[in-house]
Amino acid sequence: MFKSIFSVLILAGACSGMFLSSSSAADTPTEFKARVDAELNRDLKLWYPLSIDLERGGYHSIITREWKLQPYETKGIVQQARMAWVAAETAMRRPEWRKELEPFAYQGAKFVAEKMWDAEFGGFYWEVKPDGTPLSKENSEMKHAYGIAFAIYGLANVYRLTGDEAILKRAVEGFQWLDKNGHDAVNGGYVEAFYRDGTQMLAPPKDRPEVIKGKTRELLGCKSMNSHLHLMEAFIELYRVWKDPLLRDRLEELVVIMRDKVTTWPGAMRQFFRADWTAAATYVSFGHDVETAYLLEEAIEVLGRPNDEKTLGQLRTLHASAKRKWREWLDKRNAKKEVKP
Repeated sequence: MFKSIFSVLILAGACSGMFLSSSSAADTPTEFKARVDAELNRDLKLWYPLSIDLERGGYHSIITREWKLQPYETKGIVQQARMAWVAAETAMRRPEWRKELEPFAYQGAKFVAEKMWDAEFGGFYWEVKPDGTPLSKENSEMKHAYGIAFAIYGLANVYRLTGDEAILKRAVEGFQWLDKNGHDAVNGGYVEAFYRDGTQMLAPPKDRPEVIKGKTRELLGCKSMNSHLHLMEAFIELYRVWKDPLLRDRLEELVVIMRDKVTTWPGAMRQFFRADWTAAATYVSFGHDVETAYLLEEAIEVLGRPNDEKTLGQLRTLHASAKRKWREWLDKRNAKKEVKP
């Protein structure tokens, strides 16, 4: 139940998240679902087809608060893949939207698969020009595991919708490129940043230190909670449609990492780690507990062991932490409302 509700929230919140600002603690489940449904339909009508770049492929990168298209210089892999995933997921879950959204999902997937893939060295670019041409041919043009994760995630979901084998093939190639160049066979997990040719980027390039500016919040040379969380998410989606033994092993590995290495008491997520998974930063991220909980639940289900008690025990810790922080937020909000001017 937790997972299915949160999947709907992701769909509704992927574009605006505005339903949270109007939520009421007094909602019944039926009332809450109705408001989420209304918000989802409203958001979908705002984003599609306005966001579709019919001329160059993919999706427009910038839309103003007034819902006007604005000029932009790049298209990023995370945004393009996420938009494709949302269109595909909604088309599969909502039959009334399928006719409209399926071509939009496919258009986005084709842009990711064809334009954002490096034809020379393999792997997905972090960003490209609006027409899909590379920003630079220099080897220091960075690729990142976080972006590759979303490419795999979006493509695998569009394949579930369309059955297009070329889309699945590119998702598989993305996994294979990342695993070949980034998997840590000693400690588990992945190195996250790469030069164009797949060489690991452990520090800013000396010839182009600006190449990492604004592209990712991760610390070069460290493993991060966020990238590995979304790699687990991507591998879940890919394993649904491609039952590869190596992919299964990597997904099992990520479950252990997210459950035992990244999650800490009382249900919070540590952010950055050294190669051996010792913590490289002392602060934690609240909010990712909810995301980690439902993704761990999806992972053990797709792996065929939904009753894995060790993982379920950690889920209960994460659920309790999320409920506690949600209650604290509601109490603070209600206290502010009661304060008279």
